[in-house]
Amino acid sequence: MDFSPIDSMKVAIVNVTKPVSGTGDGMTEYTYQLIKNLGREGVRVGSFYALTETRRRNMLGLARAQTLLRNKVAGIIAGNYDIVHITNQEAGFVAKELKKQGYYGRIVTTVHDTMRLRDDLHRGAKQKIYNYLVRHHVKDAMDYSDELIFDEPKTMKELGSFGRFGRYKIVFLGVDERFAAKKAKRKGPKFVVGYLGSFAHNKNVGFVLRAAELMRNEKGFRFDIYGSGGEIDSLVSYKKANGLENVRFLGFAPENRKREIYDGFDAFVFPTVGEVWSIPIMEAMARELPVIIPRSSDIVGSVREHCLEVKDEKGMASLLSKLRKRGVDSGFVKDAAKFARSLTWRRTARETLKHYRELLG
Repeated sequence: MDFSPIDSMKVAIVNVTKPVSGTGDGMTEYTYQLIKNLGREGVRVGSFYALTETRRRNMLGLARAQTLLRNKVAGIIAGNYDIVHITNQEAGFVAKELKKQGYYGRIVTTVHDTMRLRDDLHRGAKQKIYNYLVRHHVKDAMDYSDELIFDEPKTMKELGSFGRFGRYKIVFLGVDERFAAKKAKRKGPKFVVGYLGSFAHNKNVGFVLRAAELMRNEKGFRFDIYGSGGEIDSLVSYKKANGLENVRFLGFAPENRKREIYDGFDAFVFPTVGEVWSIPIMEAMARELPVIIPRSSDIVGSVREHCLEVKDEKGMASLLSKLRKRGVDSGFVKDAAKFARSLTWRRTARETLKHYRELLG
């Protein structure tokens, strides 16, 4: 049987954690979707990872992941892969290990953000050391990868201030096709403001609670917050201390319920700091929700032009009152949904595959 160049290509995908869907970790979701959709294009894909859980963001977890991934380098080389694609910059050291151990194929690393390179996002001594270690991994990716892939141009420009790198491409992240299904108009007694994501420090979920505090005497509003993570105890304590009866913490959002959950919201807020691209924002847009972000957000321009921006928590409270009374411009949310739905995971995989082929010549 004759194989086309695509059919005969072998790609090793390297991620810190096991690539499964619905973990709540954006890099892991990206890895899962890339493997799934490259397979749909006929690519033979091997998956290499260190940890089965995404809870690794401490020095011990990072050190363990390093050791386990280093032990897999020989197996990657033995697999005779044409491309090794490192899908998480925190595993960037694998590019250096591959070159040191004689791998002659092409190495691609995806850099999703520069949060770990920013001094203003350190939180305590342990976090500072963790971020310092990740910086070295990103530098290894820059020095030893044949090509870097970025989710969007802003991260590429930010990384340029950190050091020099060679060939690069921009490939937007995708949205699962099921979020493109037609949405029925929601009817309910309350105007529901939603958040869905992790409770990591940089997600800035306290912003939502402070806005809810300003609106606790306004009837007809409810804040439904889905997620899990390190800040949960302090967020729940804030809710109790301030008597926020209008706030509900509803736990982790299962992947098979996410579309239903989005469709239970009237508006979606995502106050993240340091991120330039957000899968939850794109999913909410695809479900025709008005998306609210702070003006200080780092979300990239091509996404934020489809968001509603507020200066602070007071501005968010004012905007929510207006949305409940007057609604949102239907053309605005339709344009946002069209934009989000155009960026499917299959498109992400096809664009990535095109760059693989260019790299192989």
